[in-house]
Amino acid sequence: MFKHFFDLVDQYALANTPVILAATGGSDRHALVLDHALRPLFAFFQAFTAPVGIYLSSGDFDGTTILNPEVFERIEMAANDVLPVARMLAERNRTVLT
Repeated sequence: MFKHFFDLVDQYALANTPVILAATGGSDRHALVLDHALRPLFAFFQAFTAPVGIYLSSGDFDGTTILNPEVFERIEMAANDVLPVARMLAERNRTVLT
């Protein structure tokens, strides 16, 4: 389903869009999905991906509650990477539209 969804996305629809890569899985052995599957996918779409990805294994959360404080640190790092770029792109888009 995941692949079929992205088959429907236009190649340039996400160009210059800031993206934070995040995924969950059953164990930490699946953490490389961020760099070996998602990062190349979003590179194809020419999106700006944050250097820091967020991976949570089943022990890192309970339903909707994050239990691992290191995850919060990674979220903060990723947000700090993406926010300046998002602001710059928003300002550029405002300038182009006016």
